[in-house]
Amino acid sequence: MLRRRERLKVDFKIYLPLSTNEQKIEFAKDLSAMANTLGGIGYLIVGVDDRGKVIGVRPDHISEARLQQINAARCDPPVNFDVNSLDLTSKRVVIIEIPRSLTGPHQVIGIGAFYIRRGPTTDVASTSEVTRMILRRIEIERGKRSEYDRYGPGARVEIMRKDTFAVVRQMGFKRGWIKIVYSDGYSGLTRERKVAFADGLIGGVRTRLYFLFFIRRMNRQRLRDTYYLIEKGWLNLLDRHRINLTKAHLFLLFAEGTVSKGPIEEWSLREPCTVSVFEPSLIYAGLGKGIRVNDVDFEEHRYDLTRALPRFFIQKTKSADNIELKLACVRDWLTENDDILRSIIKFQKAISRTPPFGPHIY
Repeated sequence: MLRRRERLKVDFKIYLPLSTNEQKIEFAKDLSAMANTLGGIGYLIVGVDDRGKVIGVRPDHISEARLQQINAARCDPPVNFDVNSLDLTSKRVVIIEIPRSLTGPHQVIGIGAFYIRRGPTTDVASTSEVTRMILRRIEIERGKRSEYDRYGPGARVEIMRKDTFAVVRQMGFKRGWIKIVYSDGYSGLTRERKVAFADGLIGGVRTRLYFLFFIRRMNRQRLRDTYYLIEKGWLNLLDRHRINLTKAHLFLLFAEGTVSKGPIEEWSLREPCTVSVFEPSLIYAGLGKGIRVNDVDFEEHRYDLTRALPRFFIQKTKSADNIELKLACVRDWLTENDDILRSIIKFQKAISRTPPFGPHIY
């Protein structure tokens, strides 16, 4: 961070004087500007010059309680932030972390202006910029926007992933990562994707959950690409002896927006598949309830058979609480329908024995 110098969401300060009203207002400007600006978490780093050289501050130079007092008195509404200290080259720096706000826009009291970051500098926001911030807050309060919207796209996926891992850990699952190799349906190019998974028990059945995360809406094209990833990628894992066939394998697709239901039904409403909507923003597509695996025609191409690999489309993923609620719904539904999990294991083993590949032994 220090090597990249000042930028949109990073501001270096040699020291942070807070004795006079003018100095307190300057701090409020910097604080509110970071909270009002797109791009994820902002950082005020004290004890570093403009070139990124560590100067250091005294341990007693900055008090978090003092900063919070100024924040409450000078920012309307107050800004949410955390204060941490770090020792670098035997010198201490103070890092003030400011997430993009859900309660903004934040105004500096006494001036009546709103501030944002423009590149490495703090500037007054225009009327149109303030209007967009107000509209964004209204959309969040009405549930039209996600709490994750405070972060940039890359950081948003990472935060969603961390929140998901926190929930599955509470469920007693053990997480991991696996590389999935697949080819798309257009260029035939080989692609790779690192995918998170978690192993645990659901309804007494050993289960592996794979997690895929998507920003905004999943349209027809993105959905088709995801099917190639799941189906061809899973077969590639199977052929590389990376699938434990004693576990039921399921894919959970988290979408911050909505998922096109039409293509899901188009690709999944044929035996042995089914599509179930068991909560307004939760869709299950895959091996159906009551399916007798022995009745499935395994003379079909293996790629067509993998259409029955179970996947949950978890829509409108907006917060950590929302993820916890929807994962609980998935777990409870699978626990009540554990026959599906047992059928999945039988189905996977049958796929592994279809030509041109022989049985895999685990």
